[in-house]
Amino acid sequence: MSRIGIDARELEGRPTGVGRYLKNLLTCWSKENSGDSFHLYSRSALEGYPSLSSSWFHLHHLSSRVLQSGFYWEQFVLPPRLKRDKIELFFGPGYSLPLRLKCKGTVTVHDVSFEAHPEWFSPRERLRRRLLCRRAVRRADVVFAVSNFTKEEIIRYYRVPDDKIKVTYNCLDSRFKPIVDAEQLESFRRRLNLTGRILLYTGAILNRRSVPEVIKAFGELVKKFPEATLVLVGENRTYPWIDLPALVASSGLDNKVKLLGYVNDEDLVMFYNIAEIFIYLSSYEGFGLPPLEALACGTPVIVQDTPAVREVFDDTVAMLPQAEVSLIAEAMMELLDNERKREEMIRRAAQLIRKFSCTSTARLTLEHLHKVLA
Repeated sequence: MSRIGIDARELEGRPTGVGRYLKNLLTCWSKENSGDSFHLYSRSALEGYPSLSSSWFHLHHLSSRVLQSGFYWEQFVLPPRLKRDKIELFFGPGYSLPLRLKCKGTVTVHDVSFEAHPEWFSPRERLRRRLLCRRAVRRADVVFAVSNFTKEEIIRYYRVPDDKIKVTYNCLDSRFKPIVDAEQLESFRRRLNLTGRILLYTGAILNRRSVPEVIKAFGELVKKFPEATLVLVGENRTYPWIDLPALVASSGLDNKVKLLGYVNDEDLVMFYNIAEIFIYLSSYEGFGLPPLEALACGTPVIVQDTPAVREVFDDTVAMLPQAEVSLIAEAMMELLDNERKREEMIRRAAQLIRKFSCTSTARLTLEHLHKVLA
């Protein structure tokens, strides 16, 4: 029985991209006994994950009495515990590994935006990410990339050998699907006081995702569709900081734009299902999971044309060459006006959704872990 250690910190608190990636893998691994013993390490207790009750998952809550920083925990608290637990292989699901790792190691890189666009990060955060990611990909026995685009970026910035990088796409949680119970959807609308035609954005709000441009374009759209509401779901992590409430107020859209912050997965599925259009205009992504979740729930998607988007979504989404206000407004109006086009987009997405099954991604990832251990 192989002893595999996993950095499970991304499952703490309010999981976002990396946490969702790890949760999907663990859910699938919990259903198939591979003969492995998985040891999950975190700084606080992991709650709300039924799959982690599996007998081959072992949860280790390691608190630090000296410093609470993630760097200190990863680099000084974790390594001696991995040695004590006789871990044979360690899996870092989000960019980094302990620099003093004594066993074999693998790491997943979701993108290298901090290299490609350093202006999106504070100097301290930029330096931290660059240092840890560079050391991790060079130290790792295998590097997982969530797309071929990300693989090419890793090679470009870190000069990592091609055969060391394995592409394992992000996968789709099975809970993201159409809800046919009209009363359930209406009840959700009433609870949040949402009326009219809903346009939706979800995900951490970052500078590269053009949320201010979406708000301004929506201001143009409501002139034609006054019944429309724009819902923005996600924590504001912009750098430099963008004051979104002030932008909404200055645009005269106080009653038409809802800034909701973080929501749990159950509510997220409901938001996708009540929305008529999902908008995700990111100028740089390694994959782009929210648009896939939206499509799986039967919601047409507007994205910005980038290499990863072309690779993952092909012709199943509406692509804009750039996030210009006039182009965004025109695309939103066209989709709201054209029910047949919306239905055709969802029909084409059916095959795409099957392609990104969590079962296949989890099995492929585990297969590569076993090859490292062989």
